[in-house]
Amino acid sequence: MDKQYVLDKINHPQYKPMSKDELLDYFEVTSEDRPIFFDLLTELKDEGMLFLSKKGRYGSIRDKGLYLGTLSTNEKGFGFFREKDTGKEMREEKILASET
Repeated sequence: MDKQYVLDKINHPQYKPMSKDELLDYFEVTSEDRPIFFDLLTELKDEGMLFLSKKGRYGSIRDKGLYLGTLSTNEKGFGFFREKDTGKEMREEKILASET
């Protein structure tokens, strides 16, 4: 199981946020693979690809109307947002940003 597989499942429109235990069943994770799976969830959360609710449920940032990507601007003040997953340029979308 890799990051992209987990992201594809969680980004599916019919997915509803789930707890770690629910995700173990959903992805049919064996007891020996649990630590690897939990590390994967942590990586995806730390990279901003998933959110973890106050109730301990993992969900897609897209459920919140957010996208992860890069904002490029020029001297004239124009900017373009390029979504990380697709590289597609977007206009008038909410974005997640942090100062680096």
